[in-house]
Amino acid sequence: MITEQEALKKVREADRRVTEAKARLRAHFDEEEIRKLELSFYCRSVYALGVAWGVYETVKNVKTKRDD
Repeated sequence: MITEQEALKKVREADRRVTEAKARLRAHFDEEEIRKLELSFYCRSVYALGVAWGVYETVKNVKTKRDD
């Protein structure tokens, strides 16, 4: 199990990497292009989260039916 401190450390590291990536993007793209890239990334992330949740619910339901 991951501790709260480890989780915070991972979040800070991810935030640092995002900040660095945005700085690299700004060197090559204007703000409008960066916003489009961010929106595309967020849409794909939300879609992937939805798929993962659907798989989780399906597995949970299969296990519940098997236990009955």
